[in-house]
Amino acid sequence: MPMQGFIESFNLSVATALVLQRLLDACPECHGDLDQETLIRLRSKWYGDLARNEEQSAYFAKLAAQGGVEPYSDVRRAPEHRAQQTRNTHVKKKQDEKEAEAKAQANLAAARKALAAEAGAR
Repeated sequence: MPMQGFIESFNLSVATALVLQRLLDACPECHGDLDQETLIRLRSKWYGDLARNEEQSAYFAKLAAQGGVEPYSDVRRAPEHRAQQTRNTHVKKKQDEKEAEAKAQANLAAARKALAAEAGAR
């Protein structure tokens, strides 16, 4: 897989998803052809495995019986949430920079004080 820029690694699930996406891009007519009964059975099992409690189990069973859910047309976060995340990251970075600067100033002041005390003791 061609990778450009600063990239350390992909985990196996991301690499697999990328390969599958490339294959589907190359051959868009390739898709599953399971019959409806098999799809319902697989959804019921998969949804059942996802459920963490009885309430979720009942909800997922209902979804499976209805034929599942429609896939999202856009799986990215809503724009207002993406902007908020970016803003929060930027604010956090600025706060971290200010804290590091204050710590450096405090260390410098302590070092100067120690030097002055040492010079006064001579």
